[in-house]
Amino acid sequence: MKRETTVWLALAMVVAGGPAFHSADAQRRAGRSVGSAGPLDERIQLSAWGGWQFGGGMSNIYIDPQNPNVHLSTPADVNFGAALMFRVQRDKLIGIVWNQQQTVVKVTDRGLFPDSTLFNVTVHYVHLGAEVERGTERVRGFGVGSLGLTVFDPESSRYGSSTRFSLGAGLGAKAYASEHMGVRAQLRGWMTLVGAGGGGMWCGPGGCSVAVGAYGYFQGDVSGGLFLTF
Repeated sequence: MKRETTVWLALAMVVAGGPAFHSADAQRRAGRSVGSAGPLDERIQLSAWGGWQFGGGMSNIYIDPQNPNVHLSTPADVNFGAALMFRVQRDKLIGIVWNQQQTVVKVTDRGLFPDSTLFNVTVHYVHLGAEVERGTERVRGFGVGSLGLTVFDPESSRYGSSTRFSLGAGLGAKAYASEHMGVRAQLRGWMTLVGAGGGGMWCGPGGCSVAVGAYGYFQGDVSGGLFLTF
């Protein structure tokens, strides 16, 4: 009788403990310790960075009667920014991205006339962005794409702020130092549509097509910083 009771107790323990053993094994296979949450279980990721932003030139925007080939440029300078992202899947995040650079607007390629600085300007990017991650739980590579607005905010009594549609894309990497903190580095490009360059409409037996040109303002940045997860 005692032996039968022992057998039934052993079977009951196996049945009751099966899900727990299965859960523990699943956590181990996912690279986690039993009873603890992994880094990718966070729902919110807050990042801040600083770096170097470069590029930024525009032709056909500033009209100089003495030289039609005049060129506007914004020299490279320090940038900083932040992002508030929400994890919607294990390897995907969406959220708000903000980036800022303080620089100057220079007039170049004026022929016999020297280059000159017009005014200081702050360039803001305010975008909706999406990240796709790949890698281990501790080290993650990512690609990012975004779209939104570029705001040119000049320090000038003659010119006001200007807002344009823009796109962004980049690659980077993150490394978790703990469950809720890590470091990140990224390389990104920005394209802002600053003016229309003409267009046309053509019709034929197969239908009609429309083409519209635009002047682009291109910048890039290399930056690094920290992120926190919640």
